[in-house]
Amino acid sequence: MAVEPDNDPEIGSLNAHLNSEPSQAIVITPAQQSIDIKTNVSVVIPHFYGRKIEFPYEFLHEFCKLCSVQKRAPNSTEEDYRLRALPFALKGEANTWLLRLPANSISTWADFRLLFLDYFFPSNKTNTIKKKILACRQDYDESLSQYWSHFKGLLDSCPKNWMCEEKVYNIFYEGANPESKDLLNSSNGGISQRNV
Repeated sequence: MAVEPDNDPEIGSLNAHLNSEPSQAIVITPAQQSIDIKTNVSVVIPHFYGRKIEFPYEFLHEFCKLCSVQKRAPNSTEEDYRLRALPFALKGEANTWLLRLPANSISTWADFRLLFLDYFFPSNKTNTIKKKILACRQDYDESLSQYWSHFKGLLDSCPKNWMCEEKVYNIFYEGANPESKDLLNSSNGGISQRNV
């Protein structure tokens, strides 16, 4: 005989969430509840989908920049606003990731940032970009300013590259073509060559 779906414990557990609100990863404080996300804000808020071509650090920067200029209730902070607006900014895989986090696992912006970057910008991605930085070379037809822009773009895509400023300049200088090295040396009185 077939078991009726309503009496099947496995099917019943699949429907358990229908009787109550789904659990939330973000702990909602009274200060956050007093924040009203306006419709016009939800339209301009930066979105993050969790795609490989997206830059998590850039998203966080743009998101924080937008949240910092929003009006808030007197008893709330910028961090409260960020956490309240966050579910509106995450879409696709990123939203699924947030929904799958354990209940009440995010109580501060630092908690979110740590979990978010650990998932969407893991250490292997950092290592890949660091290798690109180390291997960066100026093309023969690339101007010094174009080379700097290209190099700076790699650095910006990986803010936590753990390279000291001296090493960054050394890598940049070593990747420059001979003409650019001469230009750098002459503009600094030979300082670049001696420090490298």
